[in-house]
Amino acid sequence: FSPGPEMTDQAAGWVRHVEAVRNAARSAPVPVLEVRYATLVTSPAPVLEAICRFIELPFHPAMLQHHLRAAARLAEHGARVSSTGVIAVTAEQRRAQQVRTLGPVSNERVGAWRREMTHDEIRAFESVGGQLLDDLGYE
Repeated sequence: FSPGPEMTDQAAGWVRHVEAVRNAARSAPVPVLEVRYATLVTSPAPVLEAICRFIELPFHPAMLQHHLRAAARLAEHGARVSSTGVIAVTAEQRRAQQVRTLGPVSNERVGAWRREMTHDEIRAFESVGGQLLDDLGYE
């Protein structure tokens, strides 16, 4: 599902997705609620309550307990197969990609880029996505 192997590809894919949603929200009478990942994982209950209000559905505390049913749900995942029948991702790979769903919401990944990306990777991402990061208020 990666837009490409290079950090500039990752940045371009991120910019494309964020701008597509923001442009659609400006050009259509469809409301959009932007939610920051860091805010969601550090304050999940109020953010989920806000999302529920936005989509006009009742909030239920069980929404904060997704991990209690995650193993059973992940067991339902099969391989992701293209329209031509080629396996893009095996069932095992899909479960591995979603392993964090087995635990409760955690803020441990907030700021992980600071620990895991090299200076060159950060510079490459910012060369493509820096303006949007600034526009969104990221440092």
